[in-house]
Amino acid sequence: MRKRLLAALAVGIAAVALASTGTAAAPPASRPTASGGSVSLDNGQITIRKADVGNVDVTSLPLGDQQFSSSPTNGKIDLCNSSSLQPANDNSTLPWVHGSTWDLTAKVFVSGSVSWPNATFANQVRGGVRSLSGNDLPVGGTTGTFPVTASDPAHAYRPDPSRITTSSFTLLLPASPKVASSPSCVGGDVGVTTDGVALLDGFDANGRDAAAQEVQDACGGHPNQAGYHRHAMPFCLLSNDTGTGHSPLLGYALDGFGIYGPRGDHGKVLTTANLDACHGTTDTVTWNGKKVHMYHYVMTWQFPYSVGCFRGTPVTRMIFSPGGQQPNGSEGPPAGSAGPPAS
Repeated sequence: MRKRLLAALAVGIAAVALASTGTAAAPPASRPTASGGSVSLDNGQITIRKADVGNVDVTSLPLGDQQFSSSPTNGKIDLCNSSSLQPANDNSTLPWVHGSTWDLTAKVFVSGSVSWPNATFANQVRGGVRSLSGNDLPVGGTTGTFPVTASDPAHAYRPDPSRITTSSFTLLLPASPKVASSPSCVGGDVGVTTDGVALLDGFDANGRDAAAQEVQDACGGHPNQAGYHRHAMPFCLLSNDTGTGHSPLLGYALDGFGIYGPRGDHGKVLTTANLDACHGTTDTVTWNGKKVHMYHYVMTWQFPYSVGCFRGTPVTRMIFSPGGQQPNGSEGPPAGSAGPPAS
């Protein structure tokens, strides 16, 4: 049976949800129904609470194909080097893509629940510097089975031929980031999620909406030649949330600012229209263990999903570099000259 998200978005109904980090949580007979106010994968691997979706219609999300710009623009990605985008090499028809929209509840996800006991991730703050280091495997979580096997229903839709391998990184970010005098472009890597996985911008290598056009696993991840990564909402990390109030931290952008879940002040689920051109806002969040009123990015269900431009000054635009990440991020390309987005 095809793995897919079941729509159960009854507005105003209280959320009732099971949560997991990639292992089967419930047999099909016990999946939440519409009255439960949740969205669940067929095999119960993960449940998305109504509280995390709000009034967003996840059956008709705007398709972000080629939605880039050369300056900060709401709903688009301020792309450093759009000329490096590669031509699409297939004409696959995806049944969940409908013209200018796509249906998250109909998308096929990669099967499997692979554990990574050798996953490492360290987050340390010393003075004014936050040090993030790891091997790009999800700590405490699982991934799908890659390369995608021929027996997996996802194999019918642009199957990923890459294997998941370790990719070491070290990033030294400002622990108390400051808003720059002007935003700057992004071009591929935008941050790291709290389980130690690389977060890329919302595009694949062809400038298409990666969340819609690529087939990923139950946490929204997949590998390429650089390593395992995500482009959009990390479903499994939502299970660490209480489902009320402001969403918790989901990751760190390369300029040091936090990337938080979809709910803002008073528990309201935010959309792209609620945010600035860099896909961020200012309100009260938990930061370094304290309640602070500060700027941060928001992970939304709508394109561009996370960072649309850097509101602070990025230390690098490459998480992984050929010679290893230097302490000051000098191995990354200079501002405005990042390479093409990885798929």
